[in-house]
Amino acid sequence: MPIEDVERSFAREDDIIDFFLNGSEFLLLKSWQGIAGRLKAQGVRVRLSTNGMLLTRDASDLLIKNGYLGKLNVSLDGGTKEIIETVRVGVKYDRVIANLEYLLRLAAVKRYTFIFSLSFALMTDNYHTLPKFVELAARLRDINPAVPPTIVVQALAKKRHSGYADFLSEHHPSLISHRALQDSFSAMQNRAEALGIFVSVFFTYGLADFIARGCPIPSIDFLTTGEAQLEDHEAA
Repeated sequence: MPIEDVERSFAREDDIIDFFLNGSEFLLLKSWQGIAGRLKAQGVRVRLSTNGMLLTRDASDLLIKNGYLGKLNVSLDGGTKEIIETVRVGVKYDRVIANLEYLLRLAAVKRYTFIFSLSFALMTDNYHTLPKFVELAARLRDINPAVPPTIVVQALAKKRHSGYADFLSEHHPSLISHRALQDSFSAMQNRAEALGIFVSVFFTYGLADFIARGCPIPSIDFLTTGEAQLEDHEAA
C-alpha cells in the first residue's frame, strides 16, 4: 500500500472507529505495524482476516504485546488437514495450527482478549467436513477458553473474475445432493451442541434455524443485471 493511500485512509483520523483491510492480508503490508500503532493511538484495534500463514510468532508477539488485535478471523475452509490444504492452495495446515496455538497461549498468559472466528466457505469439496470443523474449533477453544472461536459458514462469492466463474460452476454448494448437505449440517449441529461452539450460516442464520428452514442454499447466479452492465462497461 503506497504511503499516499495510507495517508488518505487517515485523512479523518479522529473519526476512525474500526479498521479492516479488504482484498488482501493486512500482515502482507510492510507498513502494518506503523498502521496498527497509529490506530491504537486512536483507541482502535485491528480487525484481521488471514489464512494463518503470516500469523507467525513474531507477528503474534507484536499483535498481542502491543495491544493491536481486536478481531481475528481465520479462513480455513475445511475440517481436516487434507481438505484445508486442497482448498486453501499454499496453506500448510501444521504451520497454521502451530501459529494459532502460539497466539492463543500468548493471549492466555497476557490475559488479552479479542473476538475470534473461523470461516468456512461452503463448496462441493469440503461440506462433508463440517462436523470436523466444529471439533477443530473446540480444540482451539480449549487452548484459551477466554477467547472462544465462533464458526461462520460462508457462501462463495458470485463475481465473474477471470477463471472464477468456471470454479464456481464446478464447486458451488447448490450442486451438492440436498440430502447429503442436510445430513452434514445435522451432524455439524450435533457436534456444535455437544462441544458448545456457536455457528452462523451465510451471516443470516443460526445453525439450528438454518436446518429448520431446510438448509436453503443461495443460487448459482453470478451478478444482477445492473452489476453485469457496470462490469461490461468497465471492461470496455
